[in-house]
Amino acid sequence: AHCVAGTGLTPMVSEITVTFNDINGTQVTVTGANKIHLSPLWTGDLSDGNDLAVLTLDFAVSGIQGLELATGNDALGKAVDIYGYGDYGPGGQGAIYPSDGKLRRVSNLYEVLGSDPAMQSLGYGLDNLVFYDFDNGTTRFDSFGRFMNLHDTGLGNDQEGSIGLGDSGGPSLLNGRIVGVHSFALQLDGYVRNPSAVGSWGELAADALVFPAQDWIHSIAHAPEPATWASMGLGLAACCVAARRRSA
Repeated sequence: AHCVAGTGLTPMVSEITVTFNDINGTQVTVTGANKIHLSPLWTGDLSDGNDLAVLTLDFAVSGIQGLELATGNDALGKAVDIYGYGDYGPGGQGAIYPSDGKLRRVSNLYEVLGSDPAMQSLGYGLDNLVFYDFDNGTTRFDSFGRFMNLHDTGLGNDQEGSIGLGDSGGPSLLNGRIVGVHSFALQLDGYVRNPSAVGSWGELAADALVFPAQDWIHSIAHAPEPATWASMGLGLAACCVAARRRSA
């Protein structure tokens, strides 16, 4: 939602260009949207979750391999694949290179819900937000281990990653289904490798979970073919991820 509305409750734009990769790898670009639908629970505050919006197109797009939504609310504790077109770089430095328009995939572990008491102490409090930290295999940057004694040093330095500027609105997939949408990054003072950049070791990131909103999403995306709709937040939208810094 913040990609198209910022902190407001209505879209700031009236027309959006959407680019798909079809089943042959060819880019298909569509300009114009019939309507931008913000989550009815969106308050303009990322801390409240519900950072979701659905974009319906003016006409059907053929030849697109659609993605289905996750059908269960059991993603916590599981590894997900994180996709985005945003800034990138090594974990020791963060996302220091500007986006080159290429799609990238990393993995991470959904570890903590926003309703966890430790996250409530930082101003969060809802089950529709899920957090993950960027581990590098050491306890030094195991932020959840240091902050709340939830120890896990990650999936391995060659697999684990996180989001950067420009990745908001991109999906996280669990077993090939969309389970979450990238919302924002969060830095705890003294916990991250490079506090001047988004996406370095020790940083936390948050996804908006789609399962709690599935009835609303399906009420809009009711076309019989997945190719007839796209979503800001359920597709690969490019906008800036909101970076936050909090004291632990």
